[in-house]
Amino acid sequence: MSPADDPRRRLLLLGDGLWAAAALRHLAVIHDVPAVVERTCPTDDSLARAAREAGLPLIRLDDVNGPAALEWIRSLAPDLLLSVSYDQIFQRTLLSPPHPPVLNLHAGHPDRQRGRAVLCWQLLEGVRTLELTVMRVTRGIDRGPVLGVSQVQIGADDEYGQALERVCVAVPAVLDQALAALAAERTLPGIPAAQPVYYPRRRAGDEWLDWSRDSAGLLRLIRALAPPNCLAATRQGERELRVRRAEACPDFPAGAAGVPGAVIGKDPGRGLLVKTGDGALWVRELWTPAGDSVPQLEIHLSDRFGNGTLAELESLRQRVGRLEERLAALEGVADVG
Repeated sequence: MSPADDPRRRLLLLGDGLWAAAALRHLAVIHDVPAVVERTCPTDDSLARAAREAGLPLIRLDDVNGPAALEWIRSLAPDLLLSVSYDQIFQRTLLSPPHPPVLNLHAGHPDRQRGRAVLCWQLLEGVRTLELTVMRVTRGIDRGPVLGVSQVQIGADDEYGQALERVCVAVPAVLDQALAALAAERTLPGIPAAQPVYYPRRRAGDEWLDWSRDSAGLLRLIRALAPPNCLAATRQGERELRVRRAEACPDFPAGAAGVPGAVIGKDPGRGLLVKTGDGALWVRELWTPAGDSVPQLEIHLSDRFGNGTLAELESLRQRVGRLEERLAALEGVADVG
């Protein structure tokens, strides 16, 4: 019987998060999954819970390319490996025979979007259609042949969690398509003349809101960083706050003056009206970094939000300048003495 006639595969899943859990729940019913590998520092426990539900062992590998890990993988004798938001790069030895093929589930089309945190970056761009793809992993970043593609529609007001739920729903079908294509040794054509964008890993500091930006860009950042992400951040004086929800204020008068970040209105039903670079936003929910809700009563009209970075840098520059002047004066006195 050929691989194309027998759809059951022995498959090792390596991943993280809700869509890895969605992939596992689907694959464990149809295929033989001997074990699940999660990140050394998982972002949540969703994959661990899915592994427990399926009665599968869950392990972590310090170095997926190391001799011990390679020997362990060989002992399982998988037909293929599937990576879903796994954070280690597969190197030449693991990608070469006699090791099985490695597939990657990717939240974008590799002819257009490559790299890390692709779903988050595309929400920041305001996309309405996301291409969920499965590709074969080769040397180079997201350059392997595509085996499956599914289009996922993103709502105009979708937050990250809602978009991720839509992706999870699409996972089973695109995996089935890719595994059938792999068995038939069939790949999908690329996109001619496309220039891919390499998205970087999102880092600490990317979450800070710059209220001088346009309202639409601020809304996209707030929605892209909604749970299960870290939430967009701002400051009220020395206090760090997180913006959980915000909405547009389309009736704000165009060109109205004001200081970006200033609280210029309050409404019990709509929230805090905060000035932006080109208008204003209704901030509906504020949280502390610990996840506690901040009552609207704690915020007053004329309070200002901002990260304060530029002001802090300018203050430090002035202080260093004064210290240098004092040091020069002291050195002059010493020379005279």
